[in-house]
Amino acid sequence: MRNNKINILLLCTVITISAVSQEEATGFRAGPNMAATEASLKDGFKLTDKAKEVIGVKTKSIGSKPYSIPNEALVHYGDKVGVYRLRDGWFKLIEVQKTNKDSGTSTISSSDLNEKDQIAIEGVALLRVSEMDIFGGEE
Repeated sequence: MRNNKINILLLCTVITISAVSQEEATGFRAGPNMAATEASLKDGFKLTDKAKEVIGVKTKSIGSKPYSIPNEALVHYGDKVGVYRLRDGWFKLIEVQKTNKDSGTSTISSSDLNEKDQIAIEGVALLRVSEMDIFGGEE
């Protein structure tokens, strides 16, 4: 637990240190010398390998329909439920419909997911914190 707090502090420090100049150009906290290298409202955000390591992000292929995922992969925000999709290096929070929940897994559906996508199954909470920092708050 102590290491997670240190990792969070380290990530926030790295993001904040070089955010000012990058944010002026794009409006987002992303750039070549930052933890988030690119950000786009359409595509999501890209993280460096080091940032993914510090956050503890692990992904898995979503596979074929119906999509069955670990409950830990779900992100609850507002009154919505989503997952972090990884596609072509871009992380994006995708709203999903949860149709079934068993012990340890949930069955989900979304028109924004396909069989080639991966989803984040670990480090999800810190991906959310990172996204909020990159885009400047709650979306």
